[in-house]
Amino acid sequence: MKFIALIAAALLVLLAACAGDGEDSQPSVRTPSGNETPLPSPQPEKHTLQGAVHLGAASVAFGVMAKDIEGSYCEGVRGATDIRRGSEIAVKDESGTVIGLARLKLGQLRLLGEDKNIGDCFLGFDVHDLPASEFYTIAAGNRPPATYSYDELQTKGWKIDLIFEVEPLDIDILD
Repeated sequence: MKFIALIAAALLVLLAACAGDGEDSQPSVRTPSGNETPLPSPQPEKHTLQGAVHLGAASVAFGVMAKDIEGSYCEGVRGATDIRRGSEIAVKDESGTVIGLARLKLGQLRLLGEDKNIGDCFLGFDVHDLPASEFYTIAAGNRPPATYSYDELQTKGWKIDLIFEVEPLDIDILD
């Protein structure tokens, strides 16, 4: 009987040693030298969303001085004061939870049109470390938000343009 009790005790000790300390143990592999090497933990999927807010004023005519101001710094004024350097970009997931924030960079004037006599103000942004989500809603300032699916952003290479038409006097050229 003592022999059976001794074997049972040895089995209990062996089972306890195999069970660990009760915490989840990290999977590992045995190297050819016999050492145990932990496998890296899978990292959650993260993305960087790059974009630009375009203040489009198709009727802004710069005439002959247009070539002198291309590349100048610009920002929204008057009815577009919510679109300027430092304005917040917020990204929400499908449940409405904010999952990323960024600030608009200083805008640059880009001339468009056949004669390059009209211009838009482009203000860039980068939102880092966005987790995977079925849908993303991106809001700039007080403007209506834009919603993209995960697949749409994958197809676009995580680069978007948010375009807002404004009045011509709502874009200011900075010296």
